[in-house]
Amino acid sequence: MREDLSSSTAAVCELPKLATTYSVDNYKITESETLYGTEFPAGTVLYDHDTIVPYEADESTECTFGMTFKEGHVAVLDESKIFINFLTDKSRYVNKLQFQGSNDDWATHTLLHMFGEEIHEGWNYLNYRDDGVNKHSYNSYRFVGNETNSCAITEFRLHGVEAVASESSTHACTPKIYIGSEQLATTTVLNDITYDNSLTPKLTAISPRHGSVLGSTTVTLTGENLESTSGTTTITFDDRTCTVLTTSATSITCLTDDKPYIPDTPRVSITVDGLGHAATQGLVFRYVSLWTDTETWGGDIPPIEGESVAIPTGQHLLVDVKDSPILNALIVQGSIIFAPNETDSEYL
Repeated sequence: MREDLSSSTAAVCELPKLATTYSVDNYKITESETLYGTEFPAGTVLYDHDTIVPYEADESTECTFGMTFKEGHVAVLDESKIFINFLTDKSRYVNKLQFQGSNDDWATHTLLHMFGEEIHEGWNYLNYRDDGVNKHSYNSYRFVGNETNSCAITEFRLHGVEAVASESSTHACTPKIYIGSEQLATTTVLNDITYDNSLTPKLTAISPRHGSVLGSTTVTLTGENLESTSGTTTITFDDRTCTVLTTSATSITCLTDDKPYIPDTPRVSITVDGLGHAATQGLVFRYVSLWTDTETWGGDIPPIEGESVAIPTGQHLLVDVKDSPILNALIVQGSIIFAPNETDSEYL
């Protein structure tokens, strides 16, 4: 709810982002996180962040444990993992413990992984983050064991994005109004709101990717649907305004502001009037402190051989010299970036 725009006769709200399987694939609409659905069987302690207490299943039948998500939704996985404590005999798991997915309440299922000789004590990971790896997308996931103690697991975890199960480039939904937890009855039917990819701003590139904390860097942002037809476009890097210089549907140039030291994480925000927030797809602009800039060192000269350097959390140091001195110590809590030389074309 936008209280600054609402009144006693009109409620104005700002639409939230919508995660569907289409928008997750095409816009990276939300970041991966630990997923929480309905754990089964009920009452297990397999998702309580305790890796000591094992799951004790009724081994007279096939043992299962897993998680189901809301109707009409799927979990798009980046990773699944299980924790085994005090492993003394892996034979009860090898070729006996499976990972499965289903979209029809287990009327049918797909085998996603059969654990083999690689299983070990501690966390066992199934990683789907790499480019080109097919990310599983199911409403329900389960681990199935078919031998005594093959479900002797102390913890499991699913990481990814929960999304509406839709591969359509548009998605319509009917708005509802709540006061507290009570839905407000309306005298007129509220029209559906449609999310449409043709109206969604999308960022695909930032150049350059770094700029001085002193500001005045001209940055070009490339993408789709970046030009407003009804107002202005607003850009911020780390909550600092980047003043827009030129705009088109596929490109924006802006001039950065300076940035005082704040121990934060780089973030980009683009808001296009009439279209809303842009999908930034995890792309960031980093404010950097230059090795050669005396401002980086409090007005002093850059470090010399034998000195020690500490880079605190939130600071990004760009080493813009060909050869740096041999230091006594380098402590990196933020990040250090090495500019390309004659043989390297990329920043490190």
